[in-house]
Amino acid sequence: MISQGRRCTLAILKAAWHENVSISSTFRDFTLSVVSRSATRSQHTKDSYVTLTKVVDDFRPGTTIKDIDVDFINDFSYWQQSRGMSQSTISGRLKSIRAIINEAIARRIMSADDNPFLHIKIPKIKSREEVLTANEVRRLERLHLNGKSAHVRDCALFGVYTGLRYHDLTTLTSNMIVRDRGKIWLVLEPAKTSRSSGVVVRLPLSTIFGGKAVSLIERYGSVEHLSHIGNNAAANRTLKEVIRRCGISDSRQITFHTMRHTFCTLLLAKGVPITTVAQLAGHTKIEQTQRYSHIARSMIADDVKRAFK
Repeated sequence: MISQGRRCTLAILKAAWHENVSISSTFRDFTLSVVSRSATRSQHTKDSYVTLTKVVDDFRPGTTIKDIDVDFINDFSYWQQSRGMSQSTISGRLKSIRAIINEAIARRIMSADDNPFLHIKIPKIKSREEVLTANEVRRLERLHLNGKSAHVRDCALFGVYTGLRYHDLTTLTSNMIVRDRGKIWLVLEPAKTSRSSGVVVRLPLSTIFGGKAVSLIERYGSVEHLSHIGNNAAANRTLKEVIRRCGISDSRQITFHTMRHTFCTLLLAKGVPITTVAQLAGHTKIEQTQRYSHIARSMIADDVKRAFK
């Protein structure tokens, strides 16, 4: 601390010792320290940091903060590619490492000059906003399935009917289901935006998409049983097989997040005002919803063309 020009008292030294915050701290210990002390990061972000520590330990056990240099980042990226990780996953993990390094710099554990991301540019991934058409959703609804495939399909359809992100979808509880004047509502604070913006989503389950979401909950007995499908990666693998059985092209990257895009696009195509769609989706900026408008217009054009074919 003294060599870094930091004020050092017994209390500060004691706190640093117990928090494992030093240049020789392992990446895992320091990251978990960040998770435990952070009051502004969402639970979803904290969970992703914990997952990242496990991945780094798989790659190179015992990695310390000072080990994170340009060579480490390049080797880590190549290692993930060799294991079949997508570029979006790799970029996301590099962004998380960059955030941890910035935290170490802010705590003056690492010099800003030693930041490897001064010399490495994380590739920008242009998101492909895939959506399912109304016809494809109907095919998904009618597909005969059993066991896990049926469960994952039903949860994905619940995502279409509610527009929830995967983390929110799989952490639903019965106390979020509210009855008001004979109508059933889903009320929740999205993990990604509630902490920073105070967003509360209120979904009229009884009326939206003809109450299909309510029927799914009743079929499974509770929203907890419906949404308990495991981790995102495994669920997406099962969903990919379900989509293939629906006859939908393998070239399209259909995931659970596609169901959220589909929710917004179908509502816009049905003429629901964009401000209402923004509230239902929990968007903090109307621009987030406007990006689906061109897809909705294209979908309407296809429907009209098919009707008059």
